Amino acid sequence: MSQIDTPPETLTETTPTPPVEATEARTPVQHWVVPSVDVLDKDGELRLLLDLPGVRAEGLTVRVEDAVLEVSAQRSDRPERGFRRSFRLPDTVDGAGIQAALRHGVLTLDLPRRAETRARTITVRVG
Repeated sequence: MSQIDTPPETLTETTPTPPVEATEARTPVQHWVVPSVDVLDKDGELRLLLDLPGVRAEGLTVRVEDAVLEVSAQRSDRPERGFRRSFRLPDTVDGAGIQAALRHGVLTLDLPRRAETRARTITVRVG
């Protein structure tokens, strides 16, 4: 697995979205922080590592809509502050297959390639 110094051209950040309104489960966020992210190339597939200190799984939302991956989170100890970052996904990523794991304040997102875009070996028949 190699680290990419800058995100690939096909994985682009989108414009920040407006704050989320208050719900019964969450207070309105007054201040958004853009979390740092490492983009790794793992055998031709992408892995994103986002730093989300103080965030628990119940305060985290990861969603894909119209080829845009959005991560938003609230800390339980400071609900008025939140994290938000979004990326436009390349056509090669299978949005339905994205996997997410949160461990020790780091969110890992694995973005698999669509089957039709993966390299494959073609068997040559004789005769």
